[in-house]
Amino acid sequence: MLQTNHFRRNALMRSLAMFSAGMAVVGMANAANCADTPVSGKRYYIVNEGSGLQIDVPGWSNTDGVGVIQWSSLGGPYNFAQQFTVESVGSGLWSLRPVHSGKSLDVYNFSNADGGAIVQWPYTGNPNQQWVITPDGTGSHKIMSNFSKKFFTVADTKAGTALQQSADQSSLRQKWYFNPVDGACKSLAFNNFMGYKKVLIGGTMPDAAAASAPFDARYAYIASNPMPEDMCARGAKEAGWWGCWSEKPGGFVKYLLNKDATATWENKSTPRLTVLTYYVMKKAAGAEGSAEAHAMNNASVLKRYLNDWRFLLQTIGNERAMLQIEPDLWGFVRSVNIDPHAVPAQLKAANPTDCAWHEDSAAGVARCMISMARKYAPNVSVGLHASPWTYMAPGDGEVTGRYMAALGAGDGDFVTTDPSDRDAGYHESQGKNVWWNDEKFAGYLAWSKKLAEIVGKPTVMWQVPLGNWGQNNTVNHWKDNKVDYLFSRINDVANAHVAALLFGAGNWDQTSPEFDGGNLFWKTKDYISKGGVNLR
Repeated sequence: MLQTNHFRRNALMRSLAMFSAGMAVVGMANAANCADTPVSGKRYYIVNEGSGLQIDVPGWSNTDGVGVIQWSSLGGPYNFAQQFTVESVGSGLWSLRPVHSGKSLDVYNFSNADGGAIVQWPYTGNPNQQWVITPDGTGSHKIMSNFSKKFFTVADTKAGTALQQSADQSSLRQKWYFNPVDGACKSLAFNNFMGYKKVLIGGTMPDAAAASAPFDARYAYIASNPMPEDMCARGAKEAGWWGCWSEKPGGFVKYLLNKDATATWENKSTPRLTVLTYYVMKKAAGAEGSAEAHAMNNASVLKRYLNDWRFLLQTIGNERAMLQIEPDLWGFVRSVNIDPHAVPAQLKAANPTDCAWHEDSAAGVARCMISMARKYAPNVSVGLHASPWTYMAPGDGEVTGRYMAALGAGDGDFVTTDPSDRDAGYHESQGKNVWWNDEKFAGYLAWSKKLAEIVGKPTVMWQVPLGNWGQNNTVNHWKDNKVDYLFSRINDVANAHVAALLFGAGNWDQTSPEFDGGNLFWKTKDYISKGGVNLR
């Protein structure tokens, strides 16, 4: 975090001692990607491998002939317009039926043409409503029309794009995961993240530094007071609001999105993902720690906070980005009560527009924030942060995974973790040892892997300290060994279901990409030049 408050780890250790070892296992509903072949009679979310979006009947329509689209997961067990019953009709053929309408997916008007629409229509048993589902060996499947012999296809990775049929393109946009609604999945496929197949590398840095290597992603903080009622009328300094960091409200975010989308490397277009760390609850609550959890039970505070979140999402709109929701907030909630459903929040009173169907609890706040992202910024991926304060404690990966699943992390797309808030050399100067050795490195990855497998989503290792052995343990030049561990053992990282490594200083005085002697730039270029490492 920007500032560290060490009481939080001790508070968590005390509260862990009170937790029941027999806490009920939380199911893996809404798991990211299930590798199983569908079973007749079960309900599934059908997710495109290339976009990470799922098949959706727009507007919950019951009308015959409505074309189906791809859209972000809306979350929740009652999202019937994104649920499909898969039924065997014999001879290796299947029907796909939207749960809310009871109709069937259909090649409209018996088309044989590329681009023929996929619509819903009452089931007739005709071959244009029958599908051949073929696994591709990596967990996803191709879906071919028994009539036209063409495949389910989406033209791009954007929410709202219509499904159509097309000849085989050997494209991820023709591959689909069948994720069971009940979460009963025998094996999860972590081989795809937002359409990427490799472990992503990124960090936080200014434009000039970001242009020094072909980074996959760049992150920035959104850390300020929540949105004031008078927007930017008082100016950025008086309002203390992130939306006033440029001349137009929200311009800072738009600037980042544009710079990253138009990034180049060696005169070639090399767009980066913009990653935003939303860190506003501390200022909204007026203090760090349990005060942040208790602030959710103040309707006026929570209203301003969720209004701010909505404004950020509306600013992003249809652009593609990653959003990390509130580092350490959920750890503070866990310190108050291991059951996030038991931590009260005035959610319905604070935001009846977006959150009326969510429960008045911390879990409700987390789930509503994710559902708001689906509503207002359908092309973002969104994730909650899991604090690894006790990652070496036996069984903590499972306890953390169960807690995050109860919180609603499975409704998101990833879970973020951070191995340390400062460089090891700095912590050593303060009398604390956070150096990695083989045991701690393996322990962190084992904790991350268990977390990912229970929640059903990959993890993103964020704000990884940048120190290295070439530094001299002075301001901006602290030593650490995490960069070296991660790049030298990147296959172990991939095996732990880590989708991205995002490096950055946890405070202004720590080592950053501009001051690490070029270590991160060199290692990133070397990693990319060798083709990267597959997600798994």
